[in-house]
Amino acid sequence: MRSWLKVLNEFWRKRGLILSERWLSARAQTQIMGLACLLLVSSSNSLFAAVRVQPIPALRTSTPGFELVPETDSGIRFVNSVPDSQIMANHNVMLGSGVAAGDVDGDGLTDLFFCSLNGSNALYRNLGAWRFEPVPEAGGAAYPGTLKTSALLSDADGDGDLDLFLGSLGHGVRLLLNNGQGRFSDVTSSSGLASKAGTMSLAAGDVDLDGDLDLYVVNYGAQAVLRTGSGSATVKKIDGNWVVQGPHADRLRYVDGRLEEVGEPDVLFLCVGPGKYRAVPWGGPEFVDADGKPQVMPWDFGLAAQIRDINQDGNPDIYVCNDFQTPDRIWLGDGKGRFRALPWLAMRCQSFASMGVDFADVDRDGHLDFYVVEMLPSEHSRRLRQTASRPPFALTPGFFENRPEVTRSTFFRARGDGTFAEMAQFSGLDATDWSWQPVFLDVDLDGWEDILVVNGYPRDTQDRDALAAIQAAGRGTPGQSRSNFLRYPVMKNRNLAFRNLGDLKFKEQGREWGFDSDRISQGALLADLDQDGDADVVISCLNPGPVLLRNQTASPRISVRLKQPGPNPRGIGARIRVIGKKLIQEQEVISGGRYLSSAGTIQLSWG
Repeated sequence: MRSWLKVLNEFWRKRGLILSERWLSARAQTQIMGLACLLLVSSSNSLFAAVRVQPIPALRTSTPGFELVPETDSGIRFVNSVPDSQIMANHNVMLGSGVAAGDVDGDGLTDLFFCSLNGSNALYRNLGAWRFEPVPEAGGAAYPGTLKTSALLSDADGDGDLDLFLGSLGHGVRLLLNNGQGRFSDVTSSSGLASKAGTMSLAAGDVDLDGDLDLYVVNYGAQAVLRTGSGSATVKKIDGNWVVQGPHADRLRYVDGRLEEVGEPDVLFLCVGPGKYRAVPWGGPEFVDADGKPQVMPWDFGLAAQIRDINQDGNPDIYVCNDFQTPDRIWLGDGKGRFRALPWLAMRCQSFASMGVDFADVDRDGHLDFYVVEMLPSEHSRRLRQTASRPPFALTPGFFENRPEVTRSTFFRARGDGTFAEMAQFSGLDATDWSWQPVFLDVDLDGWEDILVVNGYPRDTQDRDALAAIQAAGRGTPGQSRSNFLRYPVMKNRNLAFRNLGDLKFKEQGREWGFDSDRISQGALLADLDQDGDADVVISCLNPGPVLLRNQTASPRISVRLKQPGPNPRGIGARIRVIGKKLIQEQEVISGGRYLSSAGTIQLSWG
């Protein structure tokens, strides 16, 4: 390792950049000699031939930002269409479907896989030069007739290629093994993953540090029970306690004199062999609360999760974003597959309807900060027209074991002592509209990570006027209750981009950067689709087609991919640090963790 670091640093030292030998986290250092690195640098200097370096082609413009690649150029004509009639029957389909990126056929180019709620999934083979062609039957992963939500491209059997985990409403997660040429075979029945859950997002990571990748499955619920009038239950008082009975009793709670809907429990699956998994039970030593007591099974509305080293102790942790009244879960790992909840005083509030999360060292102080998006309108007039997601509540004096939920996005700066300061309002990040996923990316390559936020929803279900009209109409029949959905106004939000100003404050400039589509954007990922060393963006949308954005920033940069032998060939969990004269930049290689979406061919870039 020292030899190729010396070669690299001879070139980059003149440019104020040094690659640190401590570029991997502590848990990966024992395997460092087995890692190979593909380094893409903005120079054609032949000094790097021995370390697999390839020059980055010059771009046509020096203006930071993105250029939309239209479907007529890309050949991607996929549409994830959901009619109002289906939404009225099950509001959960409005949560959308995601996209996955990865080289599934081994030709060196990043392909794209799109999930479809109603139709067939679509796999597009990358032909180069921003042209894609559809693969028949999505390579065996089309699955028409089921509600597909999420996709994770990850190596499940340790053979070096990208396999496919496919989430759905009502069929949990499926596992499809890749034959190395982009053809998939369903092995769910023998994998230990089969269920009937309403699965949303997926994330992979080596939580027990045994060398292979484990799987965290985020569940929400296959069917909306109360919101679409499809549930049925009775409430009886038994031995002095109110008890919910009926076919949907597990999804309903009787709280303060009314029925309250809950979601479904998430599942952590430990890999116990190639393509084989074992579910970790709740209520045991594997998950304990902040006081060290076994965590009871959480019936949460799970939307997204990320596996990464949050507290930077060398062990993988898990952050879970949960919707509505179910709180976010922050699990700190011990490296042996056991987790303890974040201490109560480490975080003093959280978002009420957390959609997605991402992590970065925003202020370059060496500590990992994070950002959670919610759905507070960015325009003051729209805030006045919306009802609160939940009524405000008073905190009990002297009771510190609480974490109030706020109806806005939240940004947490790490203090370096295991606690976090919430400062979204100070930073200008609290109101981002109906947001699903934040993505940290240094768009202008100035050394400071900026934020991309994807937005959109079919209708504004918090509109005060519509809610008043629905309440005035009365309960009515189940059919009338479902048709009330049409009273909500159609919603139009644009995507947002926030430039990091370097002082913990951000400036919104999505229009200047070409990141301002008003399509219903939900899933988002970063992938180098044209092999020029920067991160392009793919966004999955509801009803219109996806958004493909070519990164046009032309500043000098380096880009790194990891490769190693064994069941974790892409180095998931590794941390890479780039040390310069003015800034230290660090990123971690993760698998999945985006809302409904994932990038299997993982490439990290720095400016």
